[in-house]
Amino acid sequence: MSSDMPTPRRTAPRRIAPPRKKACSQCSEGKIRCDMRRPRCSRCLKKGIQCVYTVPAHTSFPIIEDRAETTPGTDNGFDNFSSDSKYQTPNSASPDMRSSSIRPVPNWIQMSMSNRNQAESPYTLPTPESFHISNSTPAFTSEPSVSSHVPKFANVDLVPAADSTEIGDRWLATILPSTSLKQVKTLLPSTARYIYRVLKTYPKMMLQPGGLPPIIHPLQVSEQESAAPLANCLSLVRLWEGRAAGSEDIIIKTIRKEMENLYQEHENYDQITLLAACQAYLIYSIMMFSPGESASLVDQTTMINLQALGSHAALKGLVCRGELSQSRPDWESWLVASAKRRTLFTMYTFDNIFNFFHNVPCFTGEELASLPAPSSKALWQAVDRRSWEREYNLQLARWEGGFLRLGELWPHLDPGEKKSRQNRIDRWVESVDEFGMMLYATVVHTYGE
Repeated sequence: MSSDMPTPRRTAPRRIAPPRKKACSQCSEGKIRCDMRRPRCSRCLKKGIQCVYTVPAHTSFPIIEDRAETTPGTDNGFDNFSSDSKYQTPNSASPDMRSSSIRPVPNWIQMSMSNRNQAESPYTLPTPESFHISNSTPAFTSEPSVSSHVPKFANVDLVPAADSTEIGDRWLATILPSTSLKQVKTLLPSTARYIYRVLKTYPKMMLQPGGLPPIIHPLQVSEQESAAPLANCLSLVRLWEGRAAGSEDIIIKTIRKEMENLYQEHENYDQITLLAACQAYLIYSIMMFSPGESASLVDQTTMINLQALGSHAALKGLVCRGELSQSRPDWESWLVASAKRRTLFTMYTFDNIFNFFHNVPCFTGEELASLPAPSSKALWQAVDRRSWEREYNLQLARWEGGFLRLGELWPHLDPGEKKSRQNRIDRWVESVDEFGMMLYATVVHTYGE
């Protein structure tokens, strides 16, 4: 018998197949099916949490050489790649996404932007010069944008565009209507019931997985940026909606105490916390409002405090600098400004419902007429900086005369402007989400246009 050991046969180099684990870490740890969408899967997007993939997309795995031919039942070269192996990457975006830049905008779009007709919209925002700001920001850029998909709200830059005093003193018109210069509008009972039913769904939306009312942007409640007023609001809404019989009093006291704290501390809040405080106070007011009950939980004092919060938020700015010059603003500033405007529009709508059920006049909010109407669904739901910038560039090219203003939805006396205004409204309705459709339906029901 020979004592020589058999020499293993050498084989050609082969590639190791990628690990089977493709789901993101969050879905994997929760043992939940992951749709593996990048840069964030649907579940992480809905929950507003960070989405991390342990295996980056389009990863090239190394070539290794077999030292010996394996036989069935022996080490096959995959034992070191268990289902729990971790491949850490600098961030969850694919290498292609991290290294690529925004493609230059076609020349015809830039020419269209440079020839924009400023007189198309009858409502115009103040010019940048009136706020002593630079108008040098280009409408488009071919430079790479910030690679992070998470907005950074530390440097939000907004300017006022509405009379904050008029917003805070709106309640005076209901007490002294004869001395008010505001235009009275008639709200039909069917319109009031429609708005009431829609608004009452806003608190309950927060109970759905990944659900939020259309005044709160999902990135406001992300893992990195969730402000305390909204976190507390979510907990108290759950407490109220899931209350046991006989526990109403203690929950009502808790909610009222939180509303008092929000009002008393609102002047000390920063930009993001103030927005969250306004939204939370509005959600509490809508949730606790029950018309027809003898002891209403929402009274005139509640409305005065709500308008004071809205006034202070407006004072800190309602539009971006880029919006003033009809160029693309930064993502964070637009997100905050857009959420502020949606919150303010909802506050005014709720004020009309409150007045209707208390048999006092409803008034048109002329001080909001120059503000941009709610944005398109694609812009509002953009989940990362790159997709938002791409969509905003397209919107700028589409709206050559500037975005639609809220006041354009209201009736006008000049019949010559009616057709062009209706064309702009139709263009706006084509792309809005359910929030914009609710506002438009309310206008049509109220004014018959």
